[in-house]
Parts: sequence; structure tokens; C-alpha cells
Amino acid sequence: MLFKNEIFRDNQGALCRLLHTNVATDQAWTINMDDKLSWPEECQWSSISALESASAQELLTDKTAPRLTSQASKAQRERRDRAWKRIAPLVEKVPDIFERTSRGTLVEDRAKKVSCSNKSIYDNLREYWRGGQTTTALLGNYHYSGRTKIGPMTAGRGRPPRGAGRHIYQLSEADIAHMTSEIEGGYLKDERRSIPAAWERMLDDHYVSADGNGDPWILDYGQRPTLRQFEHYLRTHYSTEVRLRARKGDKEFERNHRPKLGTVTQNCQGVGHIYEIDATIADVYLVSSKDPNKIVGKPTIYLIIDRESRLITGFYVGLENASWMGAMQAILSLSMDKEKLCRTYGVTYHPEDWPAHEIYPQELLADRGSEMLCKASDQISDDLQVTVTNLPSLRPDWKPLVECGFKLLHQQIKDVTPAYDPPSNATKRRGKHYEKDACLTLNDFIKVILEGILAHNRKPSRTYQLSIKDLTDGIQPIPIELWNHGIQIRSGLLSRYGEDRVRFALLPRGKAVIEDKGLKFEDCYYTCEEALQKGWFLRTDRGHRWKLDISHDPRLVDTIYIHDKADSTNFFVAKLTARSIQYAGLSRPEVAYYESLRAEARPNTDQSRLQANHVFRNAVAPTVAGAKKRLKAAGPTQSRSARRADTKVARQQERQSERQDAAASMAQPGTPPIRPSVSANVLSFKPKPDESTPTPHCQSDALIPEADLPIAQRMKLQRERMLNG
Repeated sequence: MLFKNEIFRDNQGALCRLLHTNVATDQAWTINMDDKLSWPEECQWSSISALESASAQELLTDKTAPRLTSQASKAQRERRDRAWKRIAPLVEKVPDIFERTSRGTLVEDRAKKVSCSNKSIYDNLREYWRGGQTTTALLGNYHYSGRTKIGPMTAGRGRPPRGAGRHIYQLSEADIAHMTSEIEGGYLKDERRSIPAAWERMLDDHYVSADGNGDPWILDYGQRPTLRQFEHYLRTHYSTEVRLRARKGDKEFERNHRPKLGTVTQNCQGVGHIYEIDATIADVYLVSSKDPNKIVGKPTIYLIIDRESRLITGFYVGLENASWMGAMQAILSLSMDKEKLCRTYGVTYHPEDWPAHEIYPQELLADRGSEMLCKASDQISDDLQVTVTNLPSLRPDWKPLVECGFKLLHQQIKDVTPAYDPPSNATKRRGKHYEKDACLTLNDFIKVILEGILAHNRKPSRTYQLSIKDLTDGIQPIPIELWNHGIQIRSGLLSRYGEDRVRFALLPRGKAVIEDKGLKFEDCYYTCEEALQKGWFLRTDRGHRWKLDISHDPRLVDTIYIHDKADSTNFFVAKLTARSIQYAGLSRPEVAYYESLRAEARPNTDQSRLQANHVFRNAVAPTVAGAKKRLKAAGPTQSRSARRADTKVARQQERQSERQDAAASMAQPGTPPIRPSVSANVLSFKPKPDESTPTPHCQSDALIPEADLPIAQRMKLQRERMLNG
């Protein structure tokens, strides 16, 4: 269905505008939009009533679209009024003004009446019909005036140049190509290059001629583009955003130059929804707690701020670098016992000062620092159900509250803190040495920061934009008051975790191995009552080792926490065994250092062992060789069983000789022992025959080989030979 002034495509494919219809007589009048000199034409309404209006894509090329009067200049409005005064009576005479036969007479009479030409009225009527039959169509298409195609852009226009014989340089297609090449190849890629410098580079490359001596000279005025023409082309064809993004980078543009139309809380659902966390180096020099004359440098500060209320909910101040160790302690401070904390540092404790105690957010915003990109940070999402969002690099504007929180905190403490070193002092020549005033220890500075955090949470904000509900409820823009007011509708959406669970969830994790020496983790051995009761170390097979999941604190190796497989929230505390007790009180890096020293010494130890074994083998080699010679000289060797048959008797004899040698050496110290030919009088006796051994009847004992005689008889014969020498 078509309506008045709608544009459509007729059955022949022409783009037309519907001017007027008469359903009773089945008449319709249209005008062809593709032909600038067309006039209204009559057709049957029934033949076009079912057609659809033209698409938005087809209307993009329509230059007769109605415009807003508010955008028209004074000259355009005056032109519209003059044109409308000429054609106002004619456009009401429908359909006579559409008919070709009657239109001429009407226009001629009206031209005489207003004292203008027929062509002026014809032009105004055509503009009126093609423009949608509104008075704004008579404003004129001045915005299409001028040169839209790059070519001879100046066309003789411009301010007359000073100096005799000079003329305006006319830009050509080649000049435009040179400008584009220099702008895109040099100016937009190098932030240091200014517009005059880029223009001069272009002249050096394309507008130089040689004189009679062959020396290059830049063309004179009127033979080359001017700086004004170059700058005009640059600013006309390259918008400010394009230039800034190309010269400074997208991140720099988004951070410092983009339009800032929204607010930081527009995507925040309320208090506790988003916490921002970040770290910085404090601008204060601290001294050692043991020796005030020794400066330990500047501490690290972590802050956690609620986006909706601006409440500082967690913090860390210490000498740890910006790392997971510092971030872990800052997150742990959300559940830390605040009364104990205040008592430790001498700060007055009031429960109402800590309304966000043990409350964890739904989302934690952090930058791309190492602390939140490490694998350990995954435990925040896994165990505490907090979504960790790492923002793009170089975008501090995405977490502005914690970034400004550092600045506000420094402004609060700078005039009351000794050895405060402002950042501007680092860039000054002969800056002041504020470190000479250093006197605060780490504990002193923590107390200062605690008092600063409490003051911030109690202080109203000048720039905070209260919501309509906050205004009607009489809420002041104080962080604590905003939190208490907002938590009433957010309490069912937030989570609360105790200190023990958070500590166990945040500690780094690893795998410990069960050995017979204890539970081994990173070169240290541990034990616990549960392990002894379950017999972990007893049933350990030397060929197979079991692994357990543990949590540990890298700052101290004294204990580890063994995960209970039956209860994921439970754990066992294991302590160092006697084998590793020497490392008590040290950190993991310190233990790793000492173990590296041990590993460095191991090659020297192995070499010494090899050398000692080599000396030993060389020392015993002559003795072994001599023994082998004596055995060989003793005659043919007997069988193994024969040599071992008389071991007991031979052992008794050798022991007797050993005793005699020992006794002789004790009687005469320093004199080698001399064995006597007869050591003792031995009484011979005939042993009782062994009843179990059969007595030979066919042969005499002398005819039987000695090896085949009974053991008792062989022993008798050996004793007799010894007594007889």
C-alpha cells in the first residue's frame, strides 16, 4: 500500500513519487525521480496501489529528501519564502496544475501577477513536487554546491598572492597523489612530524629542479602547492579522529582523546558488583625496623575499591613487589579480622567502619599485570566464585576509581608523612633528597595508610552523582553510607567467606610426593599426624610414589596444607621433618638457592668419590695379584664343594693363629708377631665311630681316598698331620 509522497518503483522500474490520488475516479499522479526535468504524469491508482515503497538503500541516492528548517541558513530561508510566495496559490489547484494543458495557463497568469518569469515558477514547482510537497524542498540544495570531485581544486579561487608576477597554484590530480602519499606515508605514521615538516618533505621529493650548476632548488611560489593548500587538504580529507588514531594509536586515543559521555557506574548493578584492584609504589621512603639509619626503599600499596560506593574494602602495604603475593594478601584482607588488624597497628577499631567485611564481589577488575595473569589467580574464580576480568593494557581509564584512589590517598598523606617524595621531583634537575627525612618503619606507614583509608571511607565526595532514589532517601555521598544503603537490596546476591577459607583458597597449589622419608615438596620433607595414622610412609613402595594436592605459602616453608580428598574444604597441616628442619623460617626462593648450591657442589663430590675408589683399587691390586699367584702355585685346585668342605676346621685353625699373633703383638708392642712352630700340646684321642657311617669291610682305611672318607675321619687325619708337623 502506497501513501502520499512515498517513493516507489513503477512497473517499468523507474523511481517515482506519489503526488496525489483520487480513489473514486481511479486516478493517481506521480513524478519520475530519475529525470530531473520530468513533470507529473497521470496513471491508474489500481495499477500502483499494491506496489511497495522503495527500500532505504535505494533512497540513499535521493538528493531531494526533505531537510530540517533548523539546519537552513538565513539565505536559504529567504529563498524558500520567495519561492513559496510564487507557487502557493498554484499547488492548491489540484489536479489542474498536474495537467499539461491547464498548467501552462495557470503558470503564465501567476508569473504576470508576481512579476517573474515562467521558468522560475516551473523550477519552483518541480522542486516542490520532487522534494515531497513541503516548503523545506524549496530551501535549495546548497549543500551540493561546489566541487565534489578531486581535480583542479582551486579553480582560480583563493587569496591573491603577494608579490609581483605571482599567481595562485592550481592543484591537479598529481598534486593530490603527492599529498596523499606524504600524509599517509609520513605524517600519520610519525607523531613527531608536524604539518610544515610533512609539507617540506613533499616538496623535497616532488617539487625540486636543478639550476645551471646542477644544484637542486625547490620550485618557486606558484609552481608548487602552498602550505595552506596542503593543510587544507589534510584537515578536509582526514578527520581529527583519524589523525589522532593514526599518530598516537588507538589506546592513546581511547584513553585521552575519546568522547567521555557515560559514567563509570552505568554498567554497575550496585554495591558489591564490581571491585577494582591495582598496585602502585608509594612515594614514601621507609627505614628498617631494626636500624633506623638504614633505608629500605619505597613500599608497595594494593587497593581494592567498590565501584558503586567508592568504598575501600581491601588493601595491602608491604615490601613485596606487584605480584600474586601482594595481590593475594590484599584479597585476603577482605576477610581479615579487622579488630585484630587495628589492634596490631594501634588504630581505634569501630565495627561500623568496616561494612564490607568478608563480602566478595561478583566481578574483580584488574589490569594485565603478572599477578592476575598467573595460574594461581584462577583459584579466585574456582573457589570464591568471583569473575576475574583482565582489562587491556594501557587502559587505566577502565578502572578509574582505583587509579584515582592512589592519587587521593597520596594527597591525603603527603603533608603529614616524612620522606614523601613527589613524582615530579624525579624529573627535576637537582631535585631535593627527601629520603634524608626517612624515619617511618613499615608498621608506622601501615598505620598511616589505615587511618587514610578510614578517612576516605568517611569523607563525602564532591563529584559523586547520586541517583534519584538516593536523593529522595536523603543519602549523603559518603562511601560507608552509600554501601549501607545499597547493600539492602544486594545482600542476597553477594557471597561471604571467612578468613580461613579464603587463605586456603588463595594459597598457591602444587603436588607433594609420599616417600619413606616423608612428604616431599620442593626439596623439603614434611609429616603430620594424619599421615602417620594412615601409614602413608610405611606402605610406600620404593618403586612407586603417590602424589597429593597441597597448598603452600611461598613466603615460609615451615608448613604446607594437605587437601582432604573426602572434603574439599578441609585440609591437614604438615610440618617440616628433622631432615629438613634446617630450612625452618626460610622462604621457598631461599630454599631453592641453598639447594642450588648443594647441586653445584655435587659434581665435585662425585669426582672425589671416583678418585678415592680409583686409589683404593690401585692399592689393593698387588695384594690380590699376589694371592692369586700363591693359589696357583699351591697346585691343582679342588672342586668348589671340596674346598668348602673343611671350612669349620680351617676357620678354627686360622682363628687360633690370629689369637696367637694378637697376643704376641700385645706382649711386645711395636714388634711383629712370630708364630712358634708348635703352638700348644694337643692330646690325641680316638673318636667314637659314627654309627651312621658304614665301616668298609673289603678295603682298609688307607686304601680309601681321603675325599671319600667320613667327615670325622678326615678331621682326625688333618689333626694328626698338624701335630706331626
